[in-house]
Amino acid sequence: MPSPIRSHLPLSSLHARFMALLPHIERYGRFYFRHIRCPQGKEEALQEMRALTWLWFLRLVSQGKDPADLSGALAAFAARRVHAGRRLCGQEKPRDVLSPRAQRLNGIGLDRLYNEALQDNTRTPPPDATSLRGAGRVPTVTD
Repeated sequence: MPSPIRSHLPLSSLHARFMALLPHIERYGRFYFRHIRCPQGKEEALQEMRALTWLWFLRLVSQGKDPADLSGALAAFAARRVHAGRRLCGQEKPRDVLSPRAQRLNGIGLDRLYNEALQDNTRTPPPDATSLRGAGRVPTVTD
C-alpha cells in the first residue's frame, strides 16, 4: 500500500487548485473516449480519469512540483491508463470475456457476436422443424 501523501497546504486549497485543472482534464478525456457509445461507460472512464489525476496531483504536490505545469501530461497518462484497463483500484481481468480489456486484447467484439446470434433467420433448421411438426405446429417464415 502506498504511503499517505502529505502536503503543507490545506486540503481545501489543494482541492481548489485541482478543480481549476479539471476542465482541461475532462475536455481531454471526452475527446479521448469519444469512441465509447454507452453514456454510462464513457462517464465511468471519465470518473476513473478524474480519480487517477487527483491521486497524481497530490503526489506531485507532495514532491514540491506544480501540477498546473503538467496538466496535459496528467490527462494524457490518465486516459491511456484507463483505456488500457488499469484502474485506480485494480485492473480489469484479461480473461473475462465481458471486460473491455479482454475484448480489445483478444479481438473479441460482443456486439458482433450478439448481432450474429440475434439475426433474423428465415429458415428453420430440419431438427427444429421436425420437433415443431411433432408438436402440432408447422413453422412459418416468421418463426
